[in-house]
Amino acid sequence: MTGLGCVQRAVTSPDPRGASTIVRMSDEGERQVWNIQVFIEATEAAAAAATEAIHRALCPEANHPDYCPVPWATLTVRFADLDEPDREIWQRTFDEEREAARRSGTPGA
Repeated sequence: MTGLGCVQRAVTSPDPRGASTIVRMSDEGERQVWNIQVFIEATEAAAAAATEAIHRALCPEANHPDYCPVPWATLTVRFADLDEPDREIWQRTFDEEREAARRSGTPGA
């Protein structure tokens, strides 16, 4: 977790299906908890920049006082840091997504 001016609840273990971002956003309806997962193949610096961009999207005011009015938390996990069963699940998911991107003609997939 990075210090963003938001008080964030730490997530102590990864979801075995992917890196989880837990978000509570409010709009016109009833608030619900959402799990949004992002898999990226990137350098450490690029992963940190992507994480920071997600933080800014969820909370544009970095240094506001007290708790964030829209509670949220992110968890960033390197593939190499996962236990073997989790790596197998992540690898299978990533391979499926990469193959789907290749079939669709996505450049660089």
